[in-house]
Amino acid sequence: MTLKLPIFPLNTVPFPGAPIQLHIFEERYRLMVGRCIEQRSPFGVVLIRSGSEVNPDDPWFRQQVEAAGGGDPELDRLRRQLGGTTVPHPVGTSAQISIGESTRLDDGRYYIIAQGQRRFRIQY
Repeated sequence: MTLKLPIFPLNTVPFPGAPIQLHIFEERYRLMVGRCIEQRSPFGVVLIRSGSEVNPDDPWFRQQVEAAGGGDPELDRLRRQLGGTTVPHPVGTSAQISIGESTRLDDGRYYIIAQGQRRFRIQY
């Protein structure tokens, strides 16, 4: 069976049946999580083979660096350190958001709890 899942590459993957707690702050993943909640549909979590979980150009991430006293030099260093395209491993776990246990903050970020469901393989 082929199913299209939005993919969330992370440095951890839940086992089927296990919960995962996530802070969703990047705009692209806010949109993804919002759609998954609205449609009550799962998303896929895959382990990162290379690259980074965080995009240093994300506005919220940039704001956090600046609030901590950093600026362009620190962001440039993070870009080099985190750099490169994120490449996932080919097998992951689908996860269903526990809507009653998840929160959308006023600024659009989410704190979610999702339950690992079943393994899947990415088809390229």
